[in-house]
Amino acid sequence: MDVTPAARPTGIRLRWSVVLSVVAAVVTLFVVAVAAGKQIQAHANEPPVYSTTREMAEAIGCTSSYVDTVSAGPTSAGECTVNGERVVLRTFRNIGEAMVWLDGVVWASEERPLGGIGPNYVVQTYDSETMNAVSAAMG
Repeated sequence: MDVTPAARPTGIRLRWSVVLSVVAAVVTLFVVAVAAGKQIQAHANEPPVYSTTREMAEAIGCTSSYVDTVSAGPTSAGECTVNGERVVLRTFRNIGEAMVWLDGVVWASEERPLGGIGPNYVVQTYDSETMNAVSAAMG
């Protein structure tokens, strides 16, 4: 008769070890999923960042009238026509540069255009309805 009393406690310890490992893995996955969800939610309300003014024109829907332009300061400059109105588009490395540029621009006319600013871009036009449409399209 072979009696091995030590075999039974070892098997129970092994099963508990496996159960605890599975519970730890599930808890870890849950924590990671919650953290990822919070990260996604935190960024869901942020306005989009555009690499180029051509990307902005695509978002607005004015690629057929889009032209590249030259401007001191921006990383990308362009303009297009929306609702028959000229829309000026500029991208920058960050919002600080965009604000400095917007504050420092000298206008040929006394009337300043309406301006919209994002995390790395500036949009300008003289028409309020066009500005509203552009702002809505850009998010």
